[in-house]
Amino acid sequence: SLGGGTGGGAGPALIDELRAEFPNSIIGSVSSIPFRHEGRVRWENASLALSRMLEKSDFVLVSLNDMLLDKFGNLPVRECFNRYDYLVAEYVKGVIDGMIPENSVKHVDFSDFKIATQKTGVSAFGVGRHHLLNSAVDDALETTFLDFDPSTVQSMLVIFRTREMVSMKDAVGSLRKLNKYGVGRLLWGMRVVSNSSRNLVIITACGTKSRTVEEMLERGGASV
Repeated sequence: SLGGGTGGGAGPALIDELRAEFPNSIIGSVSSIPFRHEGRVRWENASLALSRMLEKSDFVLVSLNDMLLDKFGNLPVRECFNRYDYLVAEYVKGVIDGMIPENSVKHVDFSDFKIATQKTGVSAFGVGRHHLLNSAVDDALETTFLDFDPSTVQSMLVIFRTREMVSMKDAVGSLRKLNKYGVGRLLWGMRVVSNSSRNLVIITACGTKSRTVEEMLERGGASV
């Protein structure tokens, strides 16, 4: 969380250490932005910290707490934050699992991930589940926590983990739905899981524009 605590203070220093030890690695960050009503000082601290994280990371998955409020605001506070933590964990696991060749009908590997994410800056993630693949894509787009414009996305990595009976028509139709935004580069992979009751879609949208982030970076003295 970027509000003036450990995340914003130690995060950039940790990235510097990782860069020194692993100079050829791809470094991504997950950054949560405080609620707007948490006060001007906290918001300005977050703006400065986000600017530094973007400077040092290849890509930063930005999540706005205000959008967490919009999506899960009716849940108890603990459950609301737990739901977000679960989605982050499911996203990371989904990306890693998506690179496993076993049962892949279209494989993605680290080189695809590198192409999609390297030096892209502001990014968003989404996780969707549904027994219909097309609806799982909708769910993934709706669970993003950034007010980004899909038409500005430079590259998108999409990982499908599908049921056995998903047709080629369904798969291509899902890609068509994403491609309608005019994404610069669309990379995708698909694994078939025979005992799965629902399809899983993991989206990484990289190098995008966000009204809130642009406002924050103006405060932090940087530009997207």
